[in-house]
Amino acid sequence: MYSQQQSYPKIWSTFTGKKDRKSYEIRDAREEHYEAMTQGMINHFLREEPTCKYQGCYDDNEFIDELKDIWLACYKRKMSLVCLDESSNVAGFLLLTKEEINDEPIIARNEKWKKICDIIGYISTQKNPFETFKITEYLSDLGMLVLPDYRGQGIAEHLLNTCDLVAKQHKLSLLAMTFSSYMSQSLAHKLSFLELYRISFEELRKIDAVKYGIDNIEEHTKDIQYLYRLYR
Repeated sequence: MYSQQQSYPKIWSTFTGKKDRKSYEIRDAREEHYEAMTQGMINHFLREEPTCKYQGCYDDNEFIDELKDIWLACYKRKMSLVCLDESSNVAGFLLLTKEEINDEPIIARNEKWKKICDIIGYISTQKNPFETFKITEYLSDLGMLVLPDYRGQGIAEHLLNTCDLVAKQHKLSLLAMTFSSYMSQSLAHKLSFLELYRISFEELRKIDAVKYGIDNIEEHTKDIQYLYRLYR
């Protein structure tokens, strides 16, 4: 069930878990959720998302410190979503942000973060959303996570579908997200995301092994996909 409530923070939807049949809600993330979200990113996302996992980002304190600042800036935009269980515990979340045509490029200090930024930068130059769709801003993300104890309940699906409502509220006509895991790619295609661009990690390594290459990442996922939804 989706809400028409307009104020912030908004409860966007409520649903029943696919397995446990318990109640969950998707709502705007608030300051009281930020620490749980940050710990989830550090303890799970960095160990599971392929470009982070295969660079060992979870063991790099410099990387973590730099990303904590970026995540905090993202939270403060008040666009991110959190899924709460019946006891108001954080079950999952999606870090959302707005990309604008005049944004300054990210200057990465950590080498591992720079490689991730370079990969995403290469993809976005091959199929630039601003040029492709003749827009000046769009909805994007910095990562999605469902905590291990809550997987299989349909949380990721509800988080991604709620992006449609967030985009509408902020008068954005495009959602464009980078999917680097075969699991999230499969879900996105199931939810009718369209392909903007994709490239294999092998091809990236051939283009520039130093700049884009990540050893053994194909053990997890073969390619990285830039997928979108258009609201027109």
